[in-house]
Amino acid sequence: MRKPEQTYLDKPLERIDIESFNPSPQNVFCTDTKKDLQIKNWLINEINNLKSNDSAKFYLLPSKAEFAYKLNVSVGTVQSAIRMLEYEGHVISKQRIGTIINNNSAATSSIKKSFTKKDKAYEEICKYIEKLRIGAVLPSTRILASELDFSQNTIRLALDALVNEKVIEIKKTNNSDFAWIVKKMPQQSIKAFEKLSITERISKELINFMSKNSKVGDRLPAHNILSKKFAVSIKTINDVIKSLAQKGFLETRRGRYGTIVINNNDSSENQKTETSIFAHASVAFEYNYQKVKNSIINYIAENYDEGTKLPTMQEFSEIFDVSTNTIRKALTELSDAGNIVFQRGRFGGTFLIKMPKIQTQTKYKWLAVSPEYQEVYNN
Repeated sequence: MRKPEQTYLDKPLERIDIESFNPSPQNVFCTDTKKDLQIKNWLINEINNLKSNDSAKFYLLPSKAEFAYKLNVSVGTVQSAIRMLEYEGHVISKQRIGTIINNNSAATSSIKKSFTKKDKAYEEICKYIEKLRIGAVLPSTRILASELDFSQNTIRLALDALVNEKVIEIKKTNNSDFAWIVKKMPQQSIKAFEKLSITERISKELINFMSKNSKVGDRLPAHNILSKKFAVSIKTINDVIKSLAQKGFLETRRGRYGTIVINNNDSSENQKTETSIFAHASVAFEYNYQKVKNSIINYIAENYDEGTKLPTMQEFSEIFDVSTNTIRKALTELSDAGNIVFQRGRFGGTFLIKMPKIQTQTKYKWLAVSPEYQEVYNN
């Protein structure tokens, strides 16, 4: 059996000292092409040399600010070069960690390629070029960004990709600016599946994973475990779970209750867990909290107008005969949803600023039972 490749998640990272790259403008800027492209090409050589010396380690590049200082360029120019490296699979950028050299044999083995904004801009520019002739000069990035409805930075990344493919070339103008000249007609070959965003692609993979490994009512693995399994960032997993929750596949619950599967794409079990009176103890506990929360929402909707001050948490606790912690959790969720606002000070309190929607209560009272005993109760 082929041994799976290790990723940066499996080993400690070692940051490279900026001086080991011997960065200087004389070593990097040797042509008249754009500086971010020259930095990218120079870094590719440095990265390949480093990987050939020791392919067993995972390294962090020096910070963008260090590169910018040594090369006498802006941080934005370095950022543009790093983005091109990341798109081509040479590095992986992670928030609060840094830029990690991708050490796997194939760039796509640890990085999920997706149809990004840059790809969409690339496709739109290709369509734009098809209306021109060989030798024509493209408008500035500012004009293209305005006409095609992308940011200037996204347009620049797409143009740089076309430069690498020799569809266009960069030439300096008389005023020391750059112009993009059409050299040949582009050949678009992006497949339909590749046009899916990273969130859409991982959503499909997660649904497939749930259909094979999960039943309705099961809890998904933690986000960091899913991140490692699908080789994407935790932020991407958060976006995927949020998307699938909106589509009715998952239900997200706060704290230790995690994310619950409510549709695993299996028609025989394609029902919400709320329609059954049986559940695991933790799920039943969360259900009881939802009943209290819905009661609070309905109480507010029926007794108060927008702009009025609500009872204190202690008063709510006495009305519903639950702890103040339960009340605090419910009111915090209403605050996050924009229904209420907390104000400090002498004249502060909890104020209703947007009327919540009245909630319907399910008729069932749940029983917390072990799954192996559920059949006995059903019979």
